[in-house]
Amino acid sequence: DELLAEERGTLVCTILLERTDLPDDKVDEVLRQLAQANGRGPLVALLNLIEAMNPRTLANRDILLQKLVTWKTNELYAQTPRLKEIALGNGSNDLRSSAAAAMIMSSEPKEVFAELGPSPIPYEGLAWIKSEDVLNRWAEPISLRILTQKDVPMETTIAAVDAVRLLPGAAVSDTMVTGLLKIARGPDAINLRFAAIRAINALPEDKMPAETDDLQLTALTISAVKGSLAYDKTTLSIPAGRPVELTLLNPDSMEHNLVITKPGMGQSVGVAGAELSASTQHVPESDDVLHYTPLVKPGASYTLRFFAPARPGQYDYVCTFPGHPAAMKGILEVTTP
Repeated sequence: DELLAEERGTLVCTILLERTDLPDDKVDEVLRQLAQANGRGPLVALLNLIEAMNPRTLANRDILLQKLVTWKTNELYAQTPRLKEIALGNGSNDLRSSAAAAMIMSSEPKEVFAELGPSPIPYEGLAWIKSEDVLNRWAEPISLRILTQKDVPMETTIAAVDAVRLLPGAAVSDTMVTGLLKIARGPDAINLRFAAIRAINALPEDKMPAETDDLQLTALTISAVKGSLAYDKTTLSIPAGRPVELTLLNPDSMEHNLVITKPGMGQSVGVAGAELSASTQHVPESDDVLHYTPLVKPGASYTLRFFAPARPGQYDYVCTFPGHPAAMKGILEVTTP
């Protein structure tokens, strides 16, 4: 409140806009004053500000990034070189994708691709778009990328497949759905297959293909307990044979992993892994190991994607970091679907 009452030069405006508690209705006002204070147009002032902001602060300021995306299209188009530089730069993913979204709002898809090339960032930028008309225009290039995967990086195809979930239901064609099913059940890399599975699971009911029970996705989250050698869940349940996304959160001060083993083999795998070096992720090469995460650093997370064992039963999971296996463990119940 005291800052809002101050005469607002460049410094005060910048501090206000970087705060996460600035009322939304004050953003435009302070942004105009920032532009006046540094002798720039408001859009240039906004671009300068969001590029200079600390990425952690920026992640909390979605309103500024959304403000960029919804700016006047003619002014955004005039800033295409600057937006391209940001979109292909080394900034945070939120900053890069919002810059791509600003280009999407002011240009046709073919123009965006001409500027940004085969990068996944245009597809990631679609997450910022609220306009159904704009999203509808992107249905065709998304469908084309799903059906034609040659000559582009795998990450670009994954981003395009993930973008299907952003499209209005009416924009999802039968051809697109057929392509998703082919990828989901095909020999492609696991991350691409799961992108297709996520897209299929997000389809509206009238677009959902028949006989896709085997692709019903189970999403689970488990966390290390801060300051204690324990997971927050000692039992997890998944249906046999189905796709699973299991996210391990690590709010603790040391590294942890999660290793899924055959029934009854958790402790022996844990002991063997703890004796190995960190370069092996403390995971032994053993037929008893079914799936595992790498060591997850403090404050980070990792999503493990796999298909559940076909045979129902009680499988083990364990952290194999030295000193952890005896305490950090649980049972993965694989049930009959």
